[in-house]
This record gives sequence, structure tokens and C-alpha cells, in this order.
Amino acid sequence: MTAPSTLAAGFSDPVLHSQSVFRSVLDAMANPGRVISLNSPLPATHTALPQGLAMILLTLADYETPVFLDDAFDTDLCRQWIVFHTGAALTTDSKQSRFAVLSSQSAFLPLDAFDLGDARYPDRSCTLLIACPSLSGGDAITLTGPGIETTHTIAPQGLSQSFWTQLQDNHSLFPLGVDIILCAETEILALPRTTLCRMKDAV
Repeated sequence: MTAPSTLAAGFSDPVLHSQSVFRSVLDAMANPGRVISLNSPLPATHTALPQGLAMILLTLADYETPVFLDDAFDTDLCRQWIVFHTGAALTTDSKQSRFAVLSSQSAFLPLDAFDLGDARYPDRSCTLLIACPSLSGGDAITLTGPGIETTHTIAPQGLSQSFWTQLQDNHSLFPLGVDIILCAETEILALPRTTLCRMKDAV
């Protein structure tokens, strides 16, 4: 077990910085596909977690929100850092998680491997936090839905065609379904379940 004094630090001002990140996440969810910069950087790069995902966990995760880590992030250092700084329980059962931290390479996993919510509590579904190499330069994806005036195009790197096909199915489940936040370094973009995602060459 790593001593708390040797774990990488969290926010230098937890209240101010978590409020800033929370507002940024709300902005991203209200404006699907818009790239938002998180302006409360951590004092050091730590563990295998991208800074943006670490900041979101510091802001949103707590003892009531079990966290699932995929193989890319399931290390002793990541686990200890998350538990020490957030108090969240870690789970190896993806269905029990409220947040799932995934790499873009593992995001092809079936979305129904996570909690999609239920008719009484659709808001209790899992939110997927997915680390991407970049939020630009990938295949073009067209977004439509609430928060988008007509259409919006994004091009995150590292996500497979099957992932985008699954997101179309996820959209059809509304009000059930997962919400997704893509992250590259300290930039994020959100894909709530209300957003329809189509590859640009799709009919």
C-alpha cells in the first residue's frame, strides 16, 4: 500500500477547483460535442489517468459512486489515488459502477455491460469517462439532438466504428442509456444519451 504522503496531490483548492470543473462538465453536457477546456489543472501528472479524467473523478466521484477501471487504468497506483482522494469504492463489476474509466481502445465493449438505468431511475445509469489520444483528427462524426442547433461535427481519435454504432443504439434507449464524456489531456466533450451520433459517410 502506497503511503498517502507519496500519492500525487489532488486539487490545491478543492472547493474552488471542483466547482470550476463541475461547471465545465455541465457546460459540456448542455452543448454536446463542444470541446471544453478544464481550467483547474492538477499540480502534477499522476498515475495513468489523464488529467481531465482525474479532475472529473475528483469533482463527481464519492463514496456513493462506485468506479470501474478498465485494464489500462486498473493499477495499484490508480486505485489508491482514487480511493484516497474521492472515497469512492472501486468495483470490478461494470454493472455496479456509476463511473467507468476506459481507454478509447476498450470503449468497443458492449455498452449494455454497464448500468443503463431503469424506468424508475434512468438518472442512475453509468457515465463512461473515455480517454482519447485527441479530440480532433479522427473520423468525422455528425451529431444531432438537444443542445445542437442543426448539426455538429466532431472527430475524436481512437474510437472504432462499432463504438459509434453502439451509440446509435444507446440513443434509441432514451430515457435509459449511458452518458459519455470523452477526454484528451485537459479537454473534454460530452455525448449525452439524448445525442444521435452518425459517422459522416453513414446513410
